[in-house]
Amino acid sequence: MLLLPPSAPRPRKQEPRRPTTRWSGPHEQALARHLSPTVWHAVQFALLTGLRRTELARLTWNEVQGCNLTLQSRPRCVARTIPLHSRALQMLNALKPAAEGRSRVFAALGPARQLPALLDQALRHACQMGELPPLRWCHLRAAYRQRLTETGYPPDLIGLLAGQRPSPSRSRA
Repeated sequence: MLLLPPSAPRPRKQEPRRPTTRWSGPHEQALARHLSPTVWHAVQFALLTGLRRTELARLTWNEVQGCNLTLQSRPRCVARTIPLHSRALQMLNALKPAAEGRSRVFAALGPARQLPALLDQALRHACQMGELPPLRWCHLRAAYRQRLTETGYPPDLIGLLAGQRPSPSRSRA
């Protein structure tokens, strides 16, 4: 029997990984049936832009500049410019008349402070109603990154578009 000294690291027993929930076409169809049209627009917009819940809640019309979203730096978020998909532009154009006089794009959904929790609750409820595995907002962001990967974007650019802070470069001495 091999005895390890007390200071030696003990081998860890690896636990099997839990299956992760992936976003797919059937999810979109089921959620479209069980979400209100305005919440469904917010979910689709997140799929096309990779915005976090809080970024979506605070998104203003001033940040929509032509075919791009220019998000300012916020706590835990890097300032970045996101090119808008044609479907995202169509959605914004459809939302503009309803948002007349409001500074936030998704102001119709509720106050900015409460909107992230409301979106989570609506997503959870729609998954239950559609008998889908539970989806979280991070799954929408992962689907956005996956679509960029499939389109051929380089990983560094995908990270910047998704708002991840660049990792510090490691120099070997």
